[in-house]
Amino acid sequence: MRSSGLTVANGKIAVSGRQGDDGYLFGVDLRTVPGAVHPERSVRSLAAGPGVSVAVGSTNGNAAIWTAPDGRAWKRAGFPATASLLSDAVRGGRGWLAVGRAAGTSPGPLALTSQDGLTWQRPRFPAGPPPVAAATGPSGYVAVGTGVAWRSADLSTWSRAGLDGAPADVAATSRAYAAVGGRGKEPAAWTSPDGLRWTAAKLPPGLTAPLTQVAAKGDTLVAITGGAAALVSTDAGATWTRRDLGPGLAATAVAATPGGFVAAASAKDDAAVLTSSDGVNWRRLAVPGLTGPGDQRLTALTAMGPAILATGTDADAPILWHARTLG
Repeated sequence: MRSSGLTVANGKIAVSGRQGDDGYLFGVDLRTVPGAVHPERSVRSLAAGPGVSVAVGSTNGNAAIWTAPDGRAWKRAGFPATASLLSDAVRGGRGWLAVGRAAGTSPGPLALTSQDGLTWQRPRFPAGPPPVAAATGPSGYVAVGTGVAWRSADLSTWSRAGLDGAPADVAATSRAYAAVGGRGKEPAAWTSPDGLRWTAAKLPPGLTAPLTQVAAKGDTLVAITGGAAALVSTDAGATWTRRDLGPGLAATAVAATPGGFVAAASAKDDAAVLTSSDGVNWRRLAVPGLTGPGDQRLTALTAMGPAILATGTDADAPILWHARTLG
């Protein structure tokens, strides 16, 4: 915050200035003043379960969750406001888990749980670095953050383990877990049979940036970087091979579907959608609504049965993209 004015009125101190890109006036709720505050809304992850889709992120510095029964009619889920953001959500056998980081006077990890995706609670979560991603698999729920992983069978009691690096995402195969991210500026991937014992995997040469997202279908994994390269593993993350999505593309999101995988990429100022049955051979689709003036980008994907739901931005404005099927 930067102050630009100070006065005393009726025995009270008044301070004015700026906070980020917004105006600031001590003692006045500037959200009631048109144009004084720029609204912030960010969706960082999408997930789908039976009968409900969930989007998590933040609005105006507070954690936010939105739900929709069909991926179209979205409502804000209610829970106590907290200065924080949510970065990922997953549904497992014991319900929903959303993870992120708390800010304000009590910075640290943040976890929210729900049985139905509509009503959320904040349970106790171990202290340490904030979790950035979560998955559910054969040993229960797993969350990962810089240098650490957590596992829980019931969303109440968590076990903690070390992880050598900074994971950005985690997924569950049919028999294990795989996390991707980096060590410094180098890409990295790890596998674990139980979410607590992690082993670094050997990656193909030539990658120049950390991995950003990973998706799993059976024992096949697809991981992406910020470029055109995708990594594919058919043995639950033990070995990886490099595949290219196509010239002029930069991958932005990936998700598993009933028929294989779907990926989003940026192509100049437009967004592109690609599909693959095996993660190896990719086909770009002709899809509406992702071109035109401004910079279109899809940053999160999830499958709702045969349909695909995506979120991103169009010239910095949030967008929601929905496709009934991919073909």
